[in-house]
Amino acid sequence: MRLATPLLKPDATLKNFFHYKSRFADIINLVCFDGQPILSRNSLSNEDTDMSTVFDFDEHPISFNAYRDTLVKVSVGGIYALIAIENQKAIDYHIPVRTFVYDASSYKKQYQDYLDEKKWNKEAKLKLIPIITVVLYYGERKWSGPRTLLDMMELPEEMKGIMNDWNTHIIDVKELDASLLTDKDNRDLIEGLQMFYKWQGDLEFFKERKMSRDTAIVLASLVDKGEELLKIIRKEEKEEIDMCESIDNFRKEIVSIKDEHDIFVLLQSY
Repeated sequence: MRLATPLLKPDATLKNFFHYKSRFADIINLVCFDGQPILSRNSLSNEDTDMSTVFDFDEHPISFNAYRDTLVKVSVGGIYALIAIENQKAIDYHIPVRTFVYDASSYKKQYQDYLDEKKWNKEAKLKLIPIITVVLYYGERKWSGPRTLLDMMELPEEMKGIMNDWNTHIIDVKELDASLLTDKDNRDLIEGLQMFYKWQGDLEFFKERKMSRDTAIVLASLVDKGEELLKIIRKEEKEEIDMCESIDNFRKEIVSIKDEHDIFVLLQSY
């Protein structure tokens, strides 16, 4: 008997999903530029996501080892910037600190590149490329964590307005208007997730809802009933998944089988 396939991990499925430049450009255009087509797939190039570095503080150097989910260099009007996407399924109460360190490490790497070039080119000048980190939150609960560094602090009145802050651009995908997305896979993923969180078990809710197999797998990794959805997807041999039809067929097979052992065998076959 085959072993059940482990539930897909959201970190891996979402990294793979937004590795496609058209999807990345589309979601960033919506959340950063109000849906204006500022970025296109041709203006993007994937960057190394390794943020590992060493902060040398005199006698106490500190090593930092981490990887971003997605990091892309973009060109806007001939000027370069770096945009990162971090994917969150659960609320992370220290995420302002985490993204702050990620961005600081990116700037540190740029400075190290400048020092290396300076050895060979005495005319080299330090010019940092700006970095924007966007956190996409996919959880069912409303985001209740801090959004900035100052949200994590208690400040005396005299220091307010003086402290430097670090804003974490947290986007709750439940609140996005998916109709503004131009990439069908992006739209299907966001709308599908929003629908699952509202679903009360009525199949009519998913009537005529079709999405690519690739997108359905990502959706399966995000929802609480993902194991059942993944079994449905594995059963389908088509590249386009009809959500309503597939869920209905799965239910009918379960209902038609009375023996618990047979039900277990059926589930393993998906």
